[in-house]
Amino acid sequence: MDDDLIGEMRGVVQELHSPTPREAAIVVDRPWESPHFGYVTVFQDGDLFRMYYRAMNASTTDTWPSSTGYAESRDGIVWEKPALGLIDFRGSTANNLVWNAGQTENPSGGNSLGPFKDGNTAAPPEQRYKGLINWKGFRGAMFSVVSPDGLRWRKMQEEPTMTGWPPSEMTNHSFWDTRLGRYAAYVRLWTGEGHMKGVRSAVRTLSEDFLHWSEPEWVTFGQAPEEHLYTFPAIPYPRAPHLYLAMCKRYVPPPEGVSEYAEGLLVTSGRKWPACASRQTWVGWYTTDHGVSDGVLACSRDGVRWKRYVEAFIRPGRDGQNWTDRNFMIASGVLQTAPDELSIYYIEHYLHTTARIRRASLRLDGFVSIRAKYPAGHMITRPLVFAGSELVINYATSAAGSVRVEVQDEQGRGIEGFKLDQCPEIYGDEIERVVGWSGGSHVGALAGRPVRLKFALQDADLYSIRFR
Repeated sequence: MDDDLIGEMRGVVQELHSPTPREAAIVVDRPWESPHFGYVTVFQDGDLFRMYYRAMNASTTDTWPSSTGYAESRDGIVWEKPALGLIDFRGSTANNLVWNAGQTENPSGGNSLGPFKDGNTAAPPEQRYKGLINWKGFRGAMFSVVSPDGLRWRKMQEEPTMTGWPPSEMTNHSFWDTRLGRYAAYVRLWTGEGHMKGVRSAVRTLSEDFLHWSEPEWVTFGQAPEEHLYTFPAIPYPRAPHLYLAMCKRYVPPPEGVSEYAEGLLVTSGRKWPACASRQTWVGWYTTDHGVSDGVLACSRDGVRWKRYVEAFIRPGRDGQNWTDRNFMIASGVLQTAPDELSIYYIEHYLHTTARIRRASLRLDGFVSIRAKYPAGHMITRPLVFAGSELVINYATSAAGSVRVEVQDEQGRGIEGFKLDQCPEIYGDEIERVVGWSGGSHVGALAGRPVRLKFALQDADLYSIRFR
């Protein structure tokens, strides 16, 4: 996904792959939900998949009513909204709400809860689930909340845990970072001086107790252009926790000088922009200065320096209702829903009465590949040290394509028994293929010493590599 293992590429590129849209996982169909539906978090908890989302319409008495809905699934495909009996809505607790910001008789406060299951073994059982929540919406103080079961939530303390810099009113993402042995939080801030100055981006802050947080540190994106990242849902990638992953909502503001409406679109400089969602939905106070969105992919090894792909990871597509105000938001989290499949979830039709969460599937580890077309090309890793006795690759070729692998010494010389011409052509499409040479597949004798791997590819994709 990133450049960390790459030493040389010739005749190959890093190819970004988009997931395939599948069924609608969740739709707005409850009285306590609204088209402001969004800010989704998913994670696996044992044999259960959990989903949290902003249901929004918990009360009409608050200036920014916000509630959190909960759904669960055994397979990541069919989701249920259980009647939890926890939060009162219009005289009944027969709903799937786990947090409510709007009820004056139960003013729990907060907006856009983004929970996680705590991987810190020292955490007490009553704090097994944690999350951050912004108090009363816009630019309020941040509070730390905990739960024993992921359903019943409370503040860790009455005082805010992040103050002095204005954390975002949107979902702010946190997790136990096993690499650092501390909690990490990614909080949305504006890059300029003052609110709504510069662009939306993110900072990282760390904590040992989920209460006291370090000074925020801006994340960086190398040579990627400065763009609005409306969300920055960073997580450790479950299949490789040393690699951080973020599937961000990129917001593209409308251009200057909007001149006229035409067939429900704003027209300027020859480019058509969707008109305000208020022309099609119940949201009457939105104006025409709102833009459109898509999803972009970022990854990091240290959590601060990120590689961000500029091209879209997920496009809004042909559905016109995805081209309206601030549409398109990918959930925090990725689930493995089959031996060869990852599932990703995203919001469609935001601010429309048909708002929903759609599932999309991606090949296991299939975010980015090293791709060679025709003629062949190659990628050589930087020197690396491995443990294990087999090299396993996730790859796909055409019928005429192939993959071959050479193990080299640190200076780039092929090691006898593991040279390119001693590796039979590999072809097909497999998630796990053990690489073999004329003398067999055992590479344990090379473990513990610096080696390079050369992958010769023709009309082929290499998705991931692993020693085991």
